[in-house]
Amino acid sequence: MPQRHGPDEFFSFPGKKGSAVSLPPIKLFPYQNGWTFSTWIRLDPVTGANIEREKPYLYCFHTAKEVGYSAHFVGSTLVVTVMKIKGKGFQHCVNFEFQPRKWHLVTIVHTYNRWSKSFIDVYVDGQKVSNVEMSWLVNTPDPFNKCFLGSTPDHHEENAFCGQMSTIYMFNEALTPNVISAMFKLGPAYKSQFKFENECHTLVSESERRFLYDGKLTNSVVCMYNPIACDSQLCLESSPKGNMSIFVHTPHALMVNGVKAIVTYSIHSTLHSIGGIQSIFPLFGQLDMGQESSLGAADRMDPTVCSALMGLTCDLLENSLTIQQQFLQNKGFLVISYLLERTLVRSSTNKHMDSVLHVMTDDLLLAFLKLTKYLVNLPTGGVLLKHLFDHILFNPALWIYAPVEVQEQLYKYLASEFIQDANIYNNIRRVSAVLQTMHTLKYYYWVVNPKDRSGIIPKGTEGKRPSKDEIIQLRIHMLNYLKQLIFKGQGILEDELQSILNYLTTLHEDENLHDVLHLMVRLMAEHPSSMVPAFDLKHGIRTVFKLLASANEMIRVKSLKLFGYFLMRSTHKRKTDSLNQHNLFSLLAERLSLHSSSVSLTTYNVLFELLVERMANVVVTGIHPEPDSTFKLENPAILKVVATLIRQSQPSEQLLQVKKLFLSDLTILCSHNKDNRRVILQMSVWQDWLFSLVHMYPRNQEEHRITEMVMTLFRILLHHAIKLEYGGWRVWIDTLAILHSKISYEDFRRHMTKVYQHYQQQQLDASASREDQAYHPVNTVSAASHAASQPEPVQDSTVTITELPHSQSEGTTDESLTADDDVPVEVVDFVNEVIDNAVRKVEDSDTEANHMNHMNHNGQLDGVSKDETVKSKSEISDDEHDEAPPSVNHTEAQSTVHPAPVNSVPTHQGRQNVHGQASGTLGPDVQQGPGPTPQAQSGHGMGTGNKTFSSPPRAAPFRIPEFYWSHLHQKLLSDLMFVIEQDIQVWKSQTTKTIIDYVNATDNQIFVVNTIHMISQLSDMLIMACGGLLPLLAAATSANGNIEVMEPNYGLSVEQAVSFLDRIIGMADILVFASSIHFPELEQEKNMSAGGMLRQSLRLVCTTAVRNCLECRHRMASQPSSRPSSPSTPESPVMQALIGGVQPSTKNIVEHLGSQMNPIRDPEKLLQDMDINRLKACLYRDVEETKHAQFLALATVYFSSVLMVSKYRDILEPPSPAVTPIKRPVPRRSVIHSPTSQSRDNFPANTQVYNGHDEDGDEATATATATATATATPDTTATKRRVNRQML
Repeated sequence: MPQRHGPDEFFSFPGKKGSAVSLPPIKLFPYQNGWTFSTWIRLDPVTGANIEREKPYLYCFHTAKEVGYSAHFVGSTLVVTVMKIKGKGFQHCVNFEFQPRKWHLVTIVHTYNRWSKSFIDVYVDGQKVSNVEMSWLVNTPDPFNKCFLGSTPDHHEENAFCGQMSTIYMFNEALTPNVISAMFKLGPAYKSQFKFENECHTLVSESERRFLYDGKLTNSVVCMYNPIACDSQLCLESSPKGNMSIFVHTPHALMVNGVKAIVTYSIHSTLHSIGGIQSIFPLFGQLDMGQESSLGAADRMDPTVCSALMGLTCDLLENSLTIQQQFLQNKGFLVISYLLERTLVRSSTNKHMDSVLHVMTDDLLLAFLKLTKYLVNLPTGGVLLKHLFDHILFNPALWIYAPVEVQEQLYKYLASEFIQDANIYNNIRRVSAVLQTMHTLKYYYWVVNPKDRSGIIPKGTEGKRPSKDEIIQLRIHMLNYLKQLIFKGQGILEDELQSILNYLTTLHEDENLHDVLHLMVRLMAEHPSSMVPAFDLKHGIRTVFKLLASANEMIRVKSLKLFGYFLMRSTHKRKTDSLNQHNLFSLLAERLSLHSSSVSLTTYNVLFELLVERMANVVVTGIHPEPDSTFKLENPAILKVVATLIRQSQPSEQLLQVKKLFLSDLTILCSHNKDNRRVILQMSVWQDWLFSLVHMYPRNQEEHRITEMVMTLFRILLHHAIKLEYGGWRVWIDTLAILHSKISYEDFRRHMTKVYQHYQQQQLDASASREDQAYHPVNTVSAASHAASQPEPVQDSTVTITELPHSQSEGTTDESLTADDDVPVEVVDFVNEVIDNAVRKVEDSDTEANHMNHMNHNGQLDGVSKDETVKSKSEISDDEHDEAPPSVNHTEAQSTVHPAPVNSVPTHQGRQNVHGQASGTLGPDVQQGPGPTPQAQSGHGMGTGNKTFSSPPRAAPFRIPEFYWSHLHQKLLSDLMFVIEQDIQVWKSQTTKTIIDYVNATDNQIFVVNTIHMISQLSDMLIMACGGLLPLLAAATSANGNIEVMEPNYGLSVEQAVSFLDRIIGMADILVFASSIHFPELEQEKNMSAGGMLRQSLRLVCTTAVRNCLECRHRMASQPSSRPSSPSTPESPVMQALIGGVQPSTKNIVEHLGSQMNPIRDPEKLLQDMDINRLKACLYRDVEETKHAQFLALATVYFSSVLMVSKYRDILEPPSPAVTPIKRPVPRRSVIHSPTSQSRDNFPANTQVYNGHDEDGDEATATATATATATATPDTTATKRRVNRQML
């Protein structure tokens, strides 16, 4: 009954002979504006024997001469005819097949054009189906007195119409397509005059309502016959009053021969008479009741009842406007949803789950979906559609127990057809839809019960739920629906994003987070314009860092993906405001290391994507593609995050692979793009995290390779700093200082481990006879032990740490306290505690007291005032040690290293012992007498039995010792000098410009200035490492060529120092002497005295010249023909080092590629031509500075005089055979504060370093002359004075 479509009132034509509606005569058809005939018709099937002869007429308007207009059917096709002359006219066959027993709106529009062709349009169901050009105007003065509906004037049975017609309209104008389409939406039941707008507000849209009720349509109605407006056989004409009449006399029509006006009552009106649609609602609450059988017993419920009842309701809604209004007013979908839920709850409570399957069936779902499609196309169905969606389709309490196939079908429909319809998207409430979806995922469709960890009380647990895999599949469809809902608009809204963030924040089960987090990543990647501002406004970064604490790596990786997309699409200001305020990048490493002992390749790949902001759509688990020159460091703080994670990870093959990949990527990024290098150099203390990747003492080839990769990175970055950055030489100084602190701390850690192992061994030996004292708790450790509390005291002087070459350090580990070294666990715990406690107990008062004692003891060193004494780096960083106690396993916990003053690193002048104590003395906290220890006095050493506990050794606090050149320092310097020499060699190889043009070019000024500063920092230190200018000059001018035995200074051997000195003087020849840089500006930048750089250059040149003189004397003494009578003397090792330092060998051939092969051209000469040219370059470098030039000239004359007098002496009195030098004991500097000092202070304590503050230059020159004169024999003094006087 509800499926009956059509009007309740209509004209019924029986199809008998003479059956028709006879219209009164029409005096004239309106043709100026055209005219339109429109009505709803329903054809009955043709049952006649001769179908071809049957031509039922729709209408016929003829004159007495049988001319006029008509339309008839031939089979199921409509034919429109215009007769202008009897028997002759125009016909047009409409290309549309009319279905029997189906209501169609037929509209025939006649359009008149006076100056062009007229045409006829035929519309069926509001759509144009035919168009023909036709001169349809019947120009006749005769009235149209033969007008019939459903028949012809002759009333033949073959021409009788069989079917039904609704209200018949005739308009005096040609209607437009928009008006005809709106009329179709009014439906066949419409019987009004298009006069009152409220009569159809739920049927047509706003624009269509304007077309219908603008007043023009109602004024154009000239003829209207309504089946309701009938009295017996009389049919009243019902057009609006005041409209033009086209009839000759009365306009009323007459129904003849069986034509009737039928009035019916549909089920909708019948239902309305008994209370409306709400009378059906109680039936939904009785679905779980059984039906009585013929035997009177209650059987199981009928599975078709629910779907049939819902089908009836949907049909009523589709076919009745009144039912729709009642359903909307009574909130029918909410009532039905509530009743169905109660039915399901009762079924689950009674353990009758079969009834749930009988209620939520496929047929029920299809009924809802069918109604959804109807409401989508219904102009006024938006509100009903919202109710249907909110209360039925997306009510999880209804569907959670339904068969999985039904649920899957539902959510597939929502994710595809439902959301793709524009009407649906415009009608549903997006925010509430997103909120409802997230609520459904959280409380109903969870993968893992959130009650235990998240504390959320789940729903839908009473009955049988889908399996875990089925739940995951259903969640995919639901999230796909959510994504389509958001993607279809302009982007996500703030409240929608807030609901998703709330879900990710409140749930803690990884299985419940995977798919929602993946959706967030997709949204951020594909809709950044709306996601990024909303994500920032709603503090989405907090959710990201919450997810980073997950134990599941994939959750952490996807969270980093989300974080990376946010940073990639954010402006610089947004990134700064979001991250820098709380230094969130440092928190990133902490979060990632909570649940992982080692960084994986997958995590590193996403961190690398975050570093360069090149986020991939997929998670890369293998080695990512190699970066190219377009990659830039967008988030350089990630570098420290990666380095921290690597440093904190447990050693493994995977960690080794990640470390090598990280260093390789960083090397490529720095090599290809100078902006990347500049970004790293601008980072604060970037050397710290980069040096943390270095193995100070590599154990195997892999660790050695990693160290080489890190040093290559330093070479690239330092070369960039020296060549392209203002003040880049300061970066070089800071790098040396930080590297020194790293190596010093590593040596201290290794030393403490050995001390404790030695102490533990002594304790075990002392208690070997007591089984119950096999293990002793330990409180503190010391570099020396008490004689009273230990049977075999250990002094610090017995522990020597020396620098091992690579070949000897293969088996030595820089991770001395790891399990790989077979160190007991108690050793690790003890040393951890020792270092933490020792560093915290540093007292500033002791430090200051020791410092003052040392200063009072040493006084003014070698003519250098106390104000010029360079402070030790250990003093600079004392306070930092107290704040950051070092860790045994991680070098990151070292004291903070402050950048050194520009003219103090590297230097050895004024270096002070922190404690002011000898290596063998005890620390200030250790008793030095045989009396009881503090522990014993306080009762900690007392026991109830015979057990006694000795006081364990205690450690002095860690101090950064004096600077020395370790093997890494030397490699760093050698690599940097090599690349600088390469640049100089490129200049030399060019033929278009001279070397001076390159040096003085504007583009190279930064490079030249930085290199000059670097040479200035190194020159005096290298001179002292070679033995010092005065000792070498004394040896070169002595009678027998004796060289005092020199020990390695600053960690450099004589040969190494000479090699570096030779390379430095080679760079100075080009960059110092050939450049036009104004030295006073550079001296002011370094706080040097005026002329300091030139005096440094002169000392550098003089030292090189003296070394060449020594080599010349060695060559002359080694020639057999020169002195046949001289016995052969063994060659001094020091002389071998002085000569070998400038000679290329298989070990240093690469370093000497840019230098001259042999500085000695003529051994007979006193000074080589190169040395003379260098002296000239020093004299004429800044000749306009009169005072400095005079000083340099005087010093040069003194220097030359000393050498010349020595040469004259050798000529007048040939020297005796050289005596083999004897190694004499050298006093050692007493240092206790660090074990590294015990092996590094192997140089004389009275050595001196020039650091640029050399107001004592005149004194030094005079001292040189005096020293040279003193070395001459007494017999030749007068001769030398005479020769010297003549020379002057």
